Amino acid sequence: MTSESLDRPSPNILVLATKFPSPIQPWLVNQLAQIERHGGEVTIVASRPEGETVPARVRELGLLGRTHYERASSAGDILGRVASLALPFSARGRRGRIGLRRLLDDRWRPDDLRGGVKGIARAGVLGLEYDLVHAHSLVLAYELRHAATVRRVPFVLTFHGQTPTGVPTLPPEKRARLFGDVDVALVNTNFAARQLESLGCPRDRVEILPQGIFLSDYPFRSRPRPDDGPVELLTVGRIQADKGLTYAIDAVTLLRQRGYDIRYTIVGGGPQEEELRRRVADSNLGDVVSLTGRVDDGVLRGLYRRSHIFVLPSVTNPLEDHTETQGVVLQEAQASGLIVAASRVGGIPECVEEGVSAFLFPDRDPEGIASVIASIIARPEMWRAWQERGRAWVEARFDADLIGDELWRLYGGLLAGHRAATGILPTGRVG
Repeated sequence: MTSESLDRPSPNILVLATKFPSPIQPWLVNQLAQIERHGGEVTIVASRPEGETVPARVRELGLLGRTHYERASSAGDILGRVASLALPFSARGRRGRIGLRRLLDDRWRPDDLRGGVKGIARAGVLGLEYDLVHAHSLVLAYELRHAATVRRVPFVLTFHGQTPTGVPTLPPEKRARLFGDVDVALVNTNFAARQLESLGCPRDRVEILPQGIFLSDYPFRSRPRPDDGPVELLTVGRIQADKGLTYAIDAVTLLRQRGYDIRYTIVGGGPQEEELRRRVADSNLGDVVSLTGRVDDGVLRGLYRRSHIFVLPSVTNPLEDHTETQGVVLQEAQASGLIVAASRVGGIPECVEEGVSAFLFPDRDPEGIASVIASIIARPEMWRAWQERGRAWVEARFDADLIGDELWRLYGGLLAGHRAATGILPTGRVG
């Protein structure tokens, strides 16, 4: 990546996200915090928020006050947005009219009628002030790519992996148009890079930048294997089929049958939650396996502190469906002092030190999961070393400050090139 530093006004980054804020996307908030740490500013455009709880860091940074919701998917959404352009005294109406003038001045040509109407409905986005667009959704990036092309600013896309079955995605012809407009496409692992290339993105536009965590959020605590009491297993993530949680529950059944004293806590919500609860009941594991649903940050960090082994049993999926590309919860767990047992799928092997501070098993294999957990329990003399190596691994590769520095250098290189080509300066001031 470019490491060029810019002694000139600081950029305002327009961030496009499907959902904001979202309790299951802490990596995005961490990235926004890094932009501000470097003296930049952020403006967020999202389709909708997710959940009723606002993460603490979102409140601390005042991000809700800089978020604009531009949902324009249904006919009612589109008509409402178009009608708002006529409101004479509303901020949205004024922004929309500014954006519409910019569209027309550029002689913008939409791909089709519906796209044109949606572009007009979201004209208010072009009425915002920004110097670079950074999108976190393929669909939203495509629908709002003119926010970059019309304003002639750099366009960055972060690809987070294939979407699960049932989630809208882009057909090939729209992907080709989007990738033609993108300056840089960021991915978190080589596995994700290969996925993105398979969708048609040119390899020379792809950069690898992992998702980072704030280490201070996950204080390290070494803990021995308990001599009296259960070994605590923990999984954190969305409860859906690609997480492979049914196989982990079956592994717990095997371990209990073999006399291991363990407890298993699953944190998160999702479409498979009721199915898992039935499976736990049918397996007579009600006193062993606990499904907490979603919890706040304080409760989650308490679970990290008390648990011993972190289990991530994600499964491989067909190319067109979601497979784990990084698994940020792995870094949260290792930073906190847990020993990781995870499936050897997707980008997971790139994100841990197998056999040094983490241990991998085949996916969809309860016996394999049980064997790995049993082998960890059988080596109490190694626990402290595994825990300390895991923390050191995360500190060296997934510290949000280090990754934020890389992102800022990337922005700087793109903006320097833009300045050389256009002579246009950003709107703020560099710190």
